[in-house]
Amino acid sequence: MPPVPVVTDVRVAQHPQCGYDRVVLDIRGGVPSYTVTYVRQVIADASGHTISMPGARYLLITLRPAQAHSDGGVATVTAGVRQPRYPALASWALAGDVEGVVRIAMGLSGQTQIRTGELAGRIYIDVKE
Repeated sequence: MPPVPVVTDVRVAQHPQCGYDRVVLDIRGGVPSYTVTYVRQVIADASGHTISMPGARYLLITLRPAQAHSDGGVATVTAGVRQPRYPALASWALAGDVEGVVRIAMGLSGQTQIRTGELAGRIYIDVKE
């Protein structure tokens, strides 16, 4: 059985010259399948608790199979809400790393355009007001 892809980092950047904010998921071991969907609220996997995070709308990126920890159990993406306060990207958080499924939530400032793509070892999500 091949190793499960590992999300090793989540990076964010503002690109004012192009008018969008970018979230990059760095992945070791191949890019897993993923979906990007709007959700009404962000629910933490396993606990079922609502994650309170800034944003008027929320996107949920679900990767499978994937993990956000090493084989030894050390987190590669830590829990907690990050608030870059960019024009379109208000916040992001790890919403789950359970049973081969990783979920990353994005809090958006409002109506946004979304573009996703893949580069070698990365998935990117661009959001633009």
